[in-house]
Amino acid sequence: MAKERLQMKLCLTEQRLEGKWTCRHLTADDIPALARLMLDAYRGTIDDEGESLDDALEVVQGTFAGTSGALLEACSFVIEEWGEPLACTLVTWWDEQPLLAYVMTHPTAKNRGMGRFLIEKSVNALLAQGYRKVSLFVTRGNLPAQHLYERLGFQIMSTRGSAEVNGTHLFYEVAGAGHPLVLLHSGLTNCQMWDAQWETFAQEYRVIRYDLRGFGRSGAASGSFSHREDLSQLLRFLSVERAYLIGSSMGGQLAIDFALEHPEMVAALIPVGSGVNGEAPSDFLLERWREIDAAAEGKDVAQAVELELRLWVDGPGRTPEQVDPAVREQVRQMNTHNFERSEQEQGQPQPLEPPALSRLGEIRAPTLVLVGAYDVPDKLASADLLARGISGAKKVVMSGAAHLPSMEQPGPFNRLALEFLGRL
Repeated sequence: MAKERLQMKLCLTEQRLEGKWTCRHLTADDIPALARLMLDAYRGTIDDEGESLDDALEVVQGTFAGTSGALLEACSFVIEEWGEPLACTLVTWWDEQPLLAYVMTHPTAKNRGMGRFLIEKSVNALLAQGYRKVSLFVTRGNLPAQHLYERLGFQIMSTRGSAEVNGTHLFYEVAGAGHPLVLLHSGLTNCQMWDAQWETFAQEYRVIRYDLRGFGRSGAASGSFSHREDLSQLLRFLSVERAYLIGSSMGGQLAIDFALEHPEMVAALIPVGSGVNGEAPSDFLLERWREIDAAAEGKDVAQAVELELRLWVDGPGRTPEQVDPAVREQVRQMNTHNFERSEQEQGQPQPLEPPALSRLGEIRAPTLVLVGAYDVPDKLASADLLARGISGAKKVVMSGAAHLPSMEQPGPFNRLALEFLGRL
């Protein structure tokens, strides 16, 4: 299993530099030397996974190339001696904010204050660039590094890791404390679709989000598998016996099916823009799917994604110009990655038998059904079906949103969800 990492965050304030080290900004010319430093700095530590110099070189080259977010060169520094780096910080742009991606110190320079000095230098540079926060990740168990960051004011925000589940690995994140609350993403996206809920929900609950098999940073979807069993095993891995489930679209269908297969593990349901397994799609939806499939089969991923955006993010009643461009772009990036993966992976998710359509009356968990006013007719009809079929279910139609109200209307969405859960 991959190592578990803690996300820490710092609200930036001016730092008084401790030390008088001479440092400079990093450049692409430093890549070979930084690869050697990385190999030496990590050797024998908790982050040592037996990498070779070529492995380290590939990581550093990728960082400079921006494969995981653009390198902020003005905020990245190195201290060197006789032409070789002794310590460095590399700051990148990640998840809409700066990330202190690497802090590396050569073993011969340990305990001399270089790491702290360079972090403070990077913090001041970020402030000068107009940034207000910076994040980093530290491996659970790396106490010297964690204690250093805590002394600098970093606070633990969440835990992320990879759980070996049913022959694959599932990327997950956990934040907050309290009753477990699981966020299940749509088929258009990955678990990052819940960014606007993450910190808010973590103030009240122990929030869990993960990339379903075949999505985001989770393992491949190949062969026969069950999303329901994946979720069951992940919750057991995280020592969760019973949870609230919020699921968007495909994630909502998973939440409903999971409540039928594992009723003892579900304390409440909030399906959002969800269909019901066993329903027949309308002619309208079948035609849109044929157009999307034709574009994908023709290797025109950009067109397939745009058609998905028009159908789901814009909705039948709106033009692209009427939708927040930031939401469209975020979904575009996630959905593009999904299409690129689907070209290489051919898994067969196993459906619930008998399907949920004929079994909604079995669900006893308190249920709030949410749907966007601009969603496709099929999903509006499904919301009515869920509200009628699940005893005691409440339905709310959210104005100003289509298929992904949690992204389009995060404020109202968060209030509705937290008020409903707060009354349980």
